Amino acid sequence: MKRWCVALVGVVVACGESPERGLAPGSHTAGDLRAFIPVANIRRPQEEKFVQVAAVVPTFGGYYYDRGDLVIALTDTADGGRAVALVRRDGTGSEGARHTSGQRTGRTRLVTAAFSFTQLAAWRDALFAVVIESDSVEYIDLDERANAIAVGVTDVAAERWVQGVATSLGLPQRALTVDVVAEARPFALLTERVRPVRAGLQITQRNQDLCTLGYVIRFASTAGIETGFLTNSHCSDTFWGPDQAPQFQVGAGIVADSIGREVRDVPGFACGRRGRKTCRYSDAAILGQATGNRLVGAVARPTIVTVDPGDSFGSHVIDATQPNFTVTSTTTSATVGDVLDKVGMATGWTTGEVTRTCVDLKRGPLETRERVLCQDEAHTFSFDGDSGSPVFVFLGATVQAHGILWGGRVHLFGRADTYLSPLPNVVLDLGGLTPVVP
Repeated sequence: MKRWCVALVGVVVACGESPERGLAPGSHTAGDLRAFIPVANIRRPQEEKFVQVAAVVPTFGGYYYDRGDLVIALTDTADGGRAVALVRRDGTGSEGARHTSGQRTGRTRLVTAAFSFTQLAAWRDALFAVVIESDSVEYIDLDERANAIAVGVTDVAAERWVQGVATSLGLPQRALTVDVVAEARPFALLTERVRPVRAGLQITQRNQDLCTLGYVIRFASTAGIETGFLTNSHCSDTFWGPDQAPQFQVGAGIVADSIGREVRDVPGFACGRRGRKTCRYSDAAILGQATGNRLVGAVARPTIVTVDPGDSFGSHVIDATQPNFTVTSTTTSATVGDVLDKVGMATGWTTGEVTRTCVDLKRGPLETRERVLCQDEAHTFSFDGDSGSPVFVFLGATVQAHGILWGGRVHLFGRADTYLSPLPNVVLDLGGLTPVVP
């Protein structure tokens, strides 16, 4: 067992014992604060709207969608009028999907919350500072729907430890849920040579691993504004680091199948209590395009969509009469209860509901250092090879770009939990970029 302490503003406020696995040894006191990575430095773009509303309405507990209704939680529903006006004034970050399951009704419901968003965010941040160090912790999330902090762990011992940490930090019992879950993993496996190049197509690394091409983008470089692609960092030779690795569409090493090579990827930053973990806001890298490829600002459109909860593969056949989804805009965030779609080389076109936003994740079962911060989780079915898939809001013939898929959590009948990096997070890591639109 290891000794841990959390210190705030020069005062030790909580100490306890932690599991051996993946935690730095030693005890920490107020004098060790210089070694801590301030939680205040963690940026959470998806929560900016929540912070703004909470600053005006302190009783605000968050919002989400339920069967198309906008649900706003408040510790005092008498403040509902002000909260509704603020949430609706600037929108919730994305348009409603045009699928039957994703259409918004225009109705608003108020529900009573036990805790305010400000309370939950403070508890989440305090818990994050400790549990992010443990390799037995899969994720930590401020769960808007449950009005609680949700933590996923890999075993019962870690479950008990997290509950003990939360108690020491003063979290009420009803403010925390801890579940034993399967470990998340990146997905590394539309599969023909297709021109012009667009999002959703297969790409191949030189080691034969397969991924999916993300959005066609424009980005700033020393040469000016260039056009390229997004995909996952783990789909290149070096994770979270530059390597100029080439990518192909079908045949690895075949010049005619060349898509491009990596031109931008960045290291993570130190995080955790003593900076012994490495964090980033996305699993993303930029590929520069190969000479001679014609690109379009679109996502390949398969013939059939598979709707959650099916946990089954969608179509890989590109619709001959409507071969593309045209990208016309981007989201600023997603809301729990929204519906998102993706097109990937392994499972085709699938759709499902957002189940968590801004969740902090351990990147994979073999990764003891990397943590991906403020990611979205959706029940949009995916599998090996879907890494890099464009994730979007379906608007019919057009789509609103939201992010890129990088992995998921294994369940008995497939991976119902898919993880993705929203585009604002990609910008935090890689700098300014925009999906190509007409």
